[in-house]
Amino acid sequence: MLTKSYYTAPWSMLLLLSACFSLDAQIVNYELVNSREERFSTRGVKDIPAEVIYQFKHDAARLALRSLGDPNHQPVAIPEQLIQSYFDVLLTIYINNDVAKSIANCKVHTSSTPSTDYMKVIYERTIDWASPLRKGITTTDSRRINSLIEEHELIIESSQYFDARRDAIVIRATNPINMAAIANEFYNIEGVEQIDLGYDRNKNTDVSIQAIDKGWEVRYAVSFKEEQSIQQHYWFYEVSRSGKVTLRSEGGAPIPEYMSCY
Repeated sequence: MLTKSYYTAPWSMLLLLSACFSLDAQIVNYELVNSREERFSTRGVKDIPAEVIYQFKHDAARLALRSLGDPNHQPVAIPEQLIQSYFDVLLTIYINNDVAKSIANCKVHTSSTPSTDYMKVIYERTIDWASPLRKGITTTDSRRINSLIEEHELIIESSQYFDARRDAIVIRATNPINMAAIANEFYNIEGVEQIDLGYDRNKNTDVSIQAIDKGWEVRYAVSFKEEQSIQQHYWFYEVSRSGKVTLRSEGGAPIPEYMSCY
């Protein structure tokens, strides 16, 4: 099982590294965050699978949120510039190293802590605002819930049975945000008893980034069960401030044959 690591990275170094990259920038989409337009720049995206770009953005958002400290004490929005900086590091490694492409093919990404797109809200089944949910309609009669969903571009993905007294709704974010901050708002709503932020959804892989004097050290890790014990394989990269990528080391337990993507 992977150990969760939270690195506090200086903003100045993040932004300096992002500015130093020489890859051609393309503005590929526009998003509305907190009632203002945000541009997310994807660099060198030509011929890169859309799934990889999507996952790197979510990895970058999670790494950015980790760097800020306890997500319960952070606002809903994750600074877009900070996400961009982490994204640039991840994409630079992918573009410049064939092993990194194999790592992405193995779907080695950040663990699901902290949550940037998922939560399950467990509530009293008979609460008034859940009347539409009891009828199979994925909306509520709660002005507060509906307002939060609209404001933060959330989606009620499903409604499900939880136990003899309670039901649950799964809420997803259309763009990466700090779901712990959203959960804090939901806890103030009558009838909400528990919130699961999905930290157990992915414990088998993780990515961490730490600032060093030369630029960044990036660690990818994958865990798997072998002979009744949890084994781990890892890769250490170094990314210079100019964007030079070096695979410093690879080690740990051999990746099993069934993980044929590598």
